[in-house]
Amino acid sequence: MKRYESYDLIIVGAGIIGLAIAYYGTRAGLKTLILDRGNAAKGTTSAAAGMLGVQVELQSRTPLYPLAKKSRQLYAQLAEELMEQTGTSIGRTVSGAIKPAFSPEEWKKLTEIERWQTAAGESVQCLTAAQLYEHLPFLADGATGALYFPEEAHVEPVQTAAAFRQAAVLQGAELKTYTGVCSLLQNGDQCEGVMSTSGEEFYGEHVVLATGPDLLELSADRTLPIEGVKGEAIRVQGKRPLVTKTLYHEHFYFVPKPNGETLIGATSGLSRDRRATVQGIGEVLRRARQLVPEVARAEITKMWAGVRPQTTDDLPLMGPHPSIRGCWLCSGHGRNGILLAPASGKEMVAAITSGKAEVLQAFQPDRNIKGGMNREYQSQ
Repeated sequence: MKRYESYDLIIVGAGIIGLAIAYYGTRAGLKTLILDRGNAAKGTTSAAAGMLGVQVELQSRTPLYPLAKKSRQLYAQLAEELMEQTGTSIGRTVSGAIKPAFSPEEWKKLTEIERWQTAAGESVQCLTAAQLYEHLPFLADGATGALYFPEEAHVEPVQTAAAFRQAAVLQGAELKTYTGVCSLLQNGDQCEGVMSTSGEEFYGEHVVLATGPDLLELSADRTLPIEGVKGEAIRVQGKRPLVTKTLYHEHFYFVPKPNGETLIGATSGLSRDRRATVQGIGEVLRRARQLVPEVARAEITKMWAGVRPQTTDDLPLMGPHPSIRGCWLCSGHGRNGILLAPASGKEMVAAITSGKAEVLQAFQPDRNIKGGMNREYQSQ
């Protein structure tokens, strides 16, 4: 059995969350190893839409809101920093986002959102129906108005993950792909490293589990409230862009991409099935035509599905393992993994290096977790 050198930080999982931790870890001077059973950013990250939907999706009362705002701000810095360091663009586009209302009940909810966001100093505008259709001429008839969030943005997830990976490696991180981890190496309740599926041992002072729905198997704690939530999506190309701003309505979204394509997707429910199915894609197409009828004339250029790790209270698990010293968890970000990656990586490294995790208090893995109410609409 081969024993490898010791590290300050071992990260299991090379999705965008793990790579962001590696980026900030190496910036803090930590000798860092990243392990993944496949290739980097080929799981949940590669299936993401890339929305940085802070205002359009999250509610004021969720602890995610300040973390998400910080992450959106970090992306503005990272777009320049990562390009300068690696030459890779993360595709950050500040297109703004629109949330329309098609009924009095929906408009009432939007006015409540506008009220608290304005009071909180956020940038948000109420649009009349006429103003809405100026922004989104292909939107279905019947909308009575909308909220417009001009600061909302989106990135290209795979490019962003690649930039984090390249920067982390340039800063000294070691990345081992196709190296699955089967268990933690423990001395009593102290984690000392991990063992790979081929029997290799990797030792480190701190181990962060940043995997997806399979976190339960690695963490040695099957009581952690992680579940898989499936999403299915398509990319389409029209003669003209279907939307020029992100369109979000009841967990359904259209995201304009720089190449003129539009990404369309939805959450479909609890599942670990990563296949794009006829039923699932058919439902995406049905809802897409309802919201933007012009999509029927567009060409489908790609279709896929992905599974996101999500907790039962919709807040990620970030912080020390409840019962294993030296082991940290950073998972369960649900549909907000791309959005939250920079702030999650930065705050996790700050907690690891300082031994203090006050900023992550609401996300501690040992918290009392109840049913989720943190998004305006529940996953369907």
